[in-house]
Parts: sequence; C-alpha cells; structure tokens
Amino acid sequence: MNNYLFSNQPEDNFNHQNKDHIRKKYAQFFTPFNLAKFMVNWVINNRKNLTILDPSFGLGIFARAGYKIEKQLNFIGYDLDQNILNQAQILFKDSQTNFKLKLYHQDYLLSDLNHQYDGIICNPPYLKFQDFPNNQEVLTKFYQETGQKLSGFTNIYPLFLIKSLLQLKENGRLAFLIPSEFLNANYGKEVKQFLMENKTLKYILIFDHHQNIFDQALTTSCILLCAKDNFQDQVTFINLKNNDDLETLSQNLLNYPNINIQGKSINYEQLNCQIKWRTYYQEIAPDQYKKLVSFSNYATVKRGIATGSNDYFIFNQTKQKKFDIPDQYLLPCLAKANQIKTAIFTQDHFLESWNNNTNILILNVQEIKHKNVEIYLKLGETLGINEKYLTKHRKPWYKIENRHPAPILVGVFNRKRIKFIRNEANIRNLTAFHCIYPHRLIEDKINIFFAYLLTDIAQEIFNYNCREYGGGLKKFEPNDLNQSLIINFDLIDNLTINKIENLYQNYRFKLLSGFEDNNLIQEINQIFIKYL
Repeated sequence: MNNYLFSNQPEDNFNHQNKDHIRKKYAQFFTPFNLAKFMVNWVINNRKNLTILDPSFGLGIFARAGYKIEKQLNFIGYDLDQNILNQAQILFKDSQTNFKLKLYHQDYLLSDLNHQYDGIICNPPYLKFQDFPNNQEVLTKFYQETGQKLSGFTNIYPLFLIKSLLQLKENGRLAFLIPSEFLNANYGKEVKQFLMENKTLKYILIFDHHQNIFDQALTTSCILLCAKDNFQDQVTFINLKNNDDLETLSQNLLNYPNINIQGKSINYEQLNCQIKWRTYYQEIAPDQYKKLVSFSNYATVKRGIATGSNDYFIFNQTKQKKFDIPDQYLLPCLAKANQIKTAIFTQDHFLESWNNNTNILILNVQEIKHKNVEIYLKLGETLGINEKYLTKHRKPWYKIENRHPAPILVGVFNRKRIKFIRNEANIRNLTAFHCIYPHRLIEDKINIFFAYLLTDIAQEIFNYNCREYGGGLKKFEPNDLNQSLIINFDLIDNLTINKIENLYQNYRFKLLSGFEDNNLIQEINQIFIKYL
C-alpha cells in the first residue's frame, strides 16, 4: 500500500476513472510526486508538529509526501470537488497511516483569512476568472480582506498565492507550483508588486519551457519558495532542466539560509515589477544590439476579431447554401491558423480555400434587409448565441467588431518560428492571428518592413517578449509585440532599401511559384544585421 500511496498512481487512476470535462472544470492537473516531495521538504525542513495547509487538496499528494518525510504533521485541506475529497478520504483511510488530516469541501478563497499556518503547500487551479465558481463573490471578498486589486486578465492562481502568504505564520514556509506566465505577463505586475512588498519570496525555480510538467495542460511551470523570516533580502532565480537538478537543489536547501547555489540573486530594491522578470533568469538578446527602437514607432498590433461563437458566425460554401445567405452579408475572414500555409496569402489562396469548402467567411450584418438573414439571426437567439459572454455585451448582439483587414498578420501561437503573414488578399481574421497595421511612416516601405519580420534576427529579438508554455509552445499578446524592439529603419539608406526590395520580390516570386528560397531571406538577414 505504501508504494501506491507514495506515487502518482492514485492520480493516474482518478484521471482514468473521471471524464476530462469534469477535471477541466476544477482544473485538476496533478503534481508529479517528485515535485511534491521537493516542495514538502522545503516547507517542513526537519521541523515537527507543524500545521500544514493545502488550499487545493485534490487527492492529497502533498500530505502523502509529507507523511513519508515526517509522521508528526497536521494537514488541513480545501477543495471544491466533493468527489475528489471523498476519494482522498478513502485513500488515507485505507492506507492506515493514522495521519492527522482535516478536509473542507469549501472554496479556500472564501475561507477565514485569520487562520495562520506553519506551512502552506499548493498547486492551485489554473483558471480564468470567468470560469471560476462564485467568481464575483470571490473577487469582492478578496479585495475587502487583502486590499489587493488585480487585473481582470489575471488567472485565479495569484489569488491563492496572495491569500496564502497572508496566512503564513512567523518563521513559516510556503511552496507553490504555478505557471511562470505571470513573471512576464502584463497582468503579473500587481502580483510581482505584492511579492516585492511582502518580502517572503526567497527562490523562484523556473523549469525549462520544453519540459511540460502537466500532461493535460500547456503551460510552463515554476516553483515559488517563501519563508517568513529575516535571513535573505533578495530573490534567487534558478533555472531547472531536469529531475537531477531538482534533487541536487533539494539537498542544498536543507542548509538554508547558509547555502551557495547556482542562480541569479536580485535584491528586493533592485526588482522591477513593471518589466518582464525573464530578464533576471534568461540571457537577453536585445542587450547586445544598441540601435533598436520601439516596434510601436512603425506599427500597431491589435488582436483579431472575437466573435463569441465561431461556429455560428463563420461560414463555408455548404453553410452559405444551406441557409441561403446573400454574399453581401458575408466577408472573407481567416478563422484558423492552419488555413495559411505560406508567408504570403493572396486572393488566389482565398479562392482556393473557398472552392475547397473551407470556413473562410464571416457573417457581417449591418442592417437586416433579407428574410433569410432574419431567420438565421432568430436561430442564433434560439441557440442562445446572443447570451454568450461576448455577444450579450454587444448591441446588437450579432454585429461583429469593426476590425479592418491588416496588411500583415502574425500568429498568436508558435512552436518554432513566429508566423508573420503578408495579407495580399486583404482579408479579415479571427483571434488566431493578430493584426499588424504599419504607420504612414513605413507604409511606402511595407515590403522592407515585412522582409525584416521574416529574418532570424527579428525572430530572435521578438522572442524576448513572448510568453512560454509547456512543450515549447510560445504565445504573443498584442502588447508583447507593441512593446518589443525593432531595427531602426531610418538608418537604412535608399540604395540598401532597393537591394532588400529586389531580394524580397525574388523571394516572393519563388514562394508563389511553389519554392521557398530561404537563402534569399538569409541575405536579407545579413543586411539588417549591419544596422544593429
């Protein structure tokens, strides 16, 4: 039984027995046992008779790891899922461990803030605010009790972190396994500001973004180790590549605070919550280039059209014929990233997609002057499309955003290279792409501008501002690009401009003929490097 208890087998069995949509509802992505043991080691650190809180208990992997290390522990657990708590109680009862355990089927964020704990260990749910039960009640109570006002784009896990830190006793310790996204996202500024003011954070352990800690969730991970003591007035950033690194670090941390470990230590007064914190743990490519300027000097990035219900608003030939919607009520629109195969999208590409019955039109109703359109809109109301999160805030609900076609598009997600697209078809796009609108300053050099975006040097510099997820997946929000750096096109003379234009036109011709000549892009890359 002990081998079963001190493994991920209970979680694996639970995953097998329960449907994915139930686990996603509660964001049940379980902690690997080796990480749980590492986190418990930090919190306990050879102390006895501690009261440990787990605000998102699940099947109690932290409690199980704790029992393996130290028998004299009191564990308090919260969870919203009654089913998983029932399974946990059976698991601990059958193990015959005589473990001191008290479980609550309650929302931890609505629990009493006045309770204090010797240690807190958590892998909190990773959910958007609108997907979290009782979200408005939670946010109201959270602000009333903590005084912390977070961005509306914040995920739910920072609330767990902040509340837990406020419930930590003197000389208490905390370990949280959370996505590292907040370190580099705009919504993370308030969270980082709190951590800087709280001054309990000692270590941030960042996992290699190619290592996906959770099988069912594409998110990068980090572990925050906190201690409410007066030993270190700094935060140490540590990159972890594999389990061997974790095991070595675990042994070193047993001697805290008298340890010397490999990492980058930053004093609290030197931390800046306004910047991406990857600058503290990654080599920064733009630092070696001295002539870069703001991307916003030359262009503005905006997200694509958000319909609120793509299945309803997007059409192909078959669907148009089925509902007999006139052409004037439909606009060409790219719905998915895989609809573009090359870096240049032309009108011929659009016609090919249309003839292949691809979903490449969007409903655009400004005035209802056709019976079939009126019937289709009534169908939408019958289906409840008008009551969805986005549509119910639009007047009228069916009117899509006024987002003009952008001459350049950029893919939101990528694994290797950032996907920039020259939109020669002048087609609209949904949120799979962001829109890049060049300013007048660069409009007459748009081919030069686009050619630069295709180069290795541009990719390297832009990647500094990306958000990293598990499995090597990267994401850009519009402001990640707006706040990026770019070459100063004003430094490039006309002779060089003409040379780049000729190389680009040659590249374009070959690409549209079915052959992508990346040697031409490499030539362009070498030209731009000279201006950095």
